[in-house]
Amino acid sequence: MTEPAPSSTSLTPARWLWDFLLLAGFAGLFFFLPVPTLPLRGEETRRAQAAREMVETGVWLYPQQQRQLYLTKPPLLYWLIASVAEVRGKFDRWTVRLPSVVATALVMLLLYVYGRCTVSRLVGWCAALSYGTTASILDKGVSAEIEAVFILFIAGSLLVWHLGYVRCWPPLATWVLGYLLAALGMLTKGLQAPCYFAGAVTVYLAWRRDWRFLLHWSHAVGLVLFALVVGAWLVPCAQQVGLAPVLHTFTGDTVSRIFTLQGFLAHLARYPLETFANLLPWSVVLAWYTVPACRRELGRWPEAAAFALVCVAVAFPTCWLPVGAQPRYFTPLYPSLAVLMAVVLDAVARSEAGSALRRSWRLALLSAAGIMLLAGFALVIARFGPYAARLRVLPGGLVMGYLVAGAAAAVLLLRWRGDHGVRPVALGVALIALFFGVTHAAVIVPVEAEILTDLAGPVAAVHAQLPPGHRLVSLERLYHGFTFHYPEPIPVCLVESQPPSEVAAPTWFCIDAGKGGSGLKLPFAWETVTVVSLDRLRKDAALAQRTVVVGRWLPREADTHPVSVRETAAKY
Repeated sequence: MTEPAPSSTSLTPARWLWDFLLLAGFAGLFFFLPVPTLPLRGEETRRAQAAREMVETGVWLYPQQQRQLYLTKPPLLYWLIASVAEVRGKFDRWTVRLPSVVATALVMLLLYVYGRCTVSRLVGWCAALSYGTTASILDKGVSAEIEAVFILFIAGSLLVWHLGYVRCWPPLATWVLGYLLAALGMLTKGLQAPCYFAGAVTVYLAWRRDWRFLLHWSHAVGLVLFALVVGAWLVPCAQQVGLAPVLHTFTGDTVSRIFTLQGFLAHLARYPLETFANLLPWSVVLAWYTVPACRRELGRWPEAAAFALVCVAVAFPTCWLPVGAQPRYFTPLYPSLAVLMAVVLDAVARSEAGSALRRSWRLALLSAAGIMLLAGFALVIARFGPYAARLRVLPGGLVMGYLVAGAAAAVLLLRWRGDHGVRPVALGVALIALFFGVTHAAVIVPVEAEILTDLAGPVAAVHAQLPPGHRLVSLERLYHGFTFHYPEPIPVCLVESQPPSEVAAPTWFCIDAGKGGSGLKLPFAWETVTVVSLDRLRKDAALAQRTVVVGRWLPREADTHPVSVRETAAKY
């Protein structure tokens, strides 16, 4: 039998509210402030364009790109973005990123509640802050990609189910909530959600030999609810577009790579290191589990740590063994790893002076203080040095303030290094989290925004050049970054040998060129209007690897020979 979960009655409602407000403030500082600064990047415009077409066409059942079926992922994230757009009346950075930012903040609050109700207030505090300030989550939490929302539903299914289990909620509520959140996770990305949930809870209950709870009739009710929620979308969508495209949305992310023994061994060695790097700075705390003396001082692991370890053990092989699996595939288990980190920090607060955990914590605080000082001085030198063109975006006052604040934080950490108890550990964790979160929001994000390409201006300039009454069409499906920023729909107009019969006067078209684009020679007379660089990083237009060529059809009698689109993009 496990020890009973701690009572939460010792924490007054005022303290619950205080902790929630503090965590909400941290989340707002780390994730809400950077939203308007960063241009939309990577897959963000793909998700945003699919959501925008849902609003424009009124077809919410399946996503589209340029009015063509684009069913590579389930639609829940698109629904969330489109719903925010319906409320706000526009598609901007806030609309596109708000679901991800809110999801990340909710995971932090969920971790606090879970840790507080299953172990201690300190565990909840440390789990929330360590999750929110890992290197990967600081980036994913401000990105309108699938991961942030997907993490919320997978972490929600696991943590809410286990909270209900250890707090002795009615089995029906426990199983229904767990499977409901797993179903929402499946509608966000795919099969990972139900597989991780069902696999983890089955292994956990089997390890505890609690067959009665595993085989309880309410478990079947949860399964039925899961099938109903997923089927409510899957069945009507399959009737509209066919079963094969719908099933592909749940299997399209499976890793398919050419297997070689060398590649497999390299992946096995590299993947844990990549995960460790994505979890910095808090992965250092996880490393203490590998130290025998620290592990002995942990004593009897709380039930939350045992469940988190089961979740990680079930999920990690599915990402570690397939060759080519990306580090982001394992991010849904970062909340479980945050619980494991927090349990170690809770043990540090209870450890005696001179113990292995206490020595490790003192070394960690010393290292963090050194990083704060070095980061401040390095930024000042880089900002005011002769080769800091990109850093000019950071105001001098901000840079000097960063140095002073970092030095003050380092002094506090060094002062608390010898203190014992819960309060010094909680303050130390908060200070480290604040430093890394502010560094990302105030330093890294503005510099990243300076070097990233913002397509909004160049694409809007294309629309401004269009003569009245003319409409831009594409000769193939375009890069989503261009179509999202263009203020009007761009229909696909496939041309094999002649321009459309309705084309008489010069009409505008566009086509991808360069990397991944088209090298076809257009079989009609045309001229180049402009070339738009789609590269993620700002660079000389002549060096752009991916471009969109915007051209005009010419009258049929024009004496112009077919020209390769790639050649035109290279010459322009």
